[in-house]
Amino acid sequence: MTSEWHPFPEPRRMTMLRTGVIEFAVGAVPARWRGGLARWPLAT
Repeated sequence: MTSEWHPFPEPRRMTMLRTGVIEFAVGAVPARWRGGLARWPLAT
């Protein structure tokens, strides 16, 4: 017997915060290796 799928009601604020943290990590780590945070826009 299968149960019906229900979406998880996560608040929009938490979704945006988690997405921002992921973006920060994905942009800052490569930028650090490529010449510092001044190169951050190129890494993202």
